[in-house]
Amino acid sequence: SALCAIEPNLVLAFGSVAALQHGAAAIAAAFPNAKRSGCSTAGEISAQGVEEGTLVVTALHFDRTRVAQVSTVLANMEDSFAAGRRLATALPVVGLRAILIFGQGVQINGSAVLSGMVDIVGSHVPITGGLAGDGGAFAQTWVLDSTGVSSNRLTCIGLYGEALQF
Repeated sequence: SALCAIEPNLVLAFGSVAALQHGAAAIAAAFPNAKRSGCSTAGEISAQGVEEGTLVVTALHFDRTRVAQVSTVLANMEDSFAAGRRLATALPVVGLRAILIFGQGVQINGSAVLSGMVDIVGSHVPITGGLAGDGGAFAQTWVLDSTGVSSNRLTCIGLYGEALQF
C-alpha cells in the first residue's frame, strides 16, 4: 500500500474497540519495522469526517527524527503517578524533543500520569496524547503498542533530534 511505501518509523492507529482489536495483527504485519501506537476511541476522525466503528491508521516517516517507544502496565488508578515516572524514566533523555502518550481510559488518573512524567523529564518537553475510549461505555479500553493491544498498558513515543520542530 501507499502507507507501506513510505517505510514509516511510526504508525498511529485509532479505532473502535472491535476494530482496534481485530486490526492490531494486520497493522503489525504491514508495518513490522515501525513503532506502533494508538488506542481505542469514542469516534474516529479522518478525511471522510467523523465516524464510529472504523480504524484510522496514520503512517509517518521521519528522515532525521529518531523514534523510541516504552510501555508500562498500570496496576490500578493509584499507580498512575508511578506509571508516569516509569515511562519517563525508561525513555532515553538525550535529544528528547517531545512525547506522545496513550493510556487506557478506565481506572486511570491522567493528571497524575502527566505529573509523574513531568517529575522526570521536566516541563520543557511537550507531552501530548490522550486516554482511550470505548464508545462511551467506560467499561474497557485498549491501547496499542508494538507488542499488540492491551487493556492495562500505557505507552509513550519519544521523538528525538534537533530537526524536529514541535
